[in-house]
Amino acid sequence: MKNKAKVGEDLVVADPSLSHQLSRVFRMKMGDSVVLFDGDGFEYVSTIGALRKDGAVFHIEESSPSIAAPKITFHLYPALIKKDKLEWVLQKATELGVASFHPVIADRSEKLGFDIERAQKIIKEAAEQSGRGTMPEIFKPEKLEMAIENADKPFILEAGGGRLDMSLTKTISVFIGPEGGWSDEEKEYFSARRIPTLSLGEQTLRAETASVAVASLLNFL
Repeated sequence: MKNKAKVGEDLVVADPSLSHQLSRVFRMKMGDSVVLFDGDGFEYVSTIGALRKDGAVFHIEESSPSIAAPKITFHLYPALIKKDKLEWVLQKATELGVASFHPVIADRSEKLGFDIERAQKIIKEAAEQSGRGTMPEIFKPEKLEMAIENADKPFILEAGGGRLDMSLTKTISVFIGPEGGWSDEEKEYFSARRIPTLSLGEQTLRAETASVAVASLLNFL
């Protein structure tokens, strides 16, 4: 919900898909209660005033801060992997509070195509389902070197890497390799720039498992 709302006012949302979802999928009707969120950290308990073909009208009853954001601002840089696996990462990491997604083109990336509109839809639905009041940003894929240069406090996830003292930072950017891991050339690049590594243990994890595991870890610090 991008419109700002005030208690006691009516809010008109010009979104035919929302009206269809409420009336046809959830079988809701005029007078039913819903919770809306604005993407900026607030949620609104509302009643449905009207469901029309071109959108819906809501009467705002209450407003309050939504679920608190994690203490750590976590930016996820997953290497491009197969579509269904990457979409699963977007969904689950959104539920776990990731602040932004930056898909990365690595040497061993299997798939280079990326549908950002579909990704935004997945993120929006996951944010709604989990009750978080902010929407993670999603960026178009970029090459690893450029992503590293633009990242805020970058770390590379590597089996057997170092441990992270999160008392020293409130922001972190974690790069997750593709299936097959980082190439030798990429590892040399990380080493030459002294980019620190972060480990979840000695075991080798699938790319999508690693992304969700590190998101979960940082969410509960």
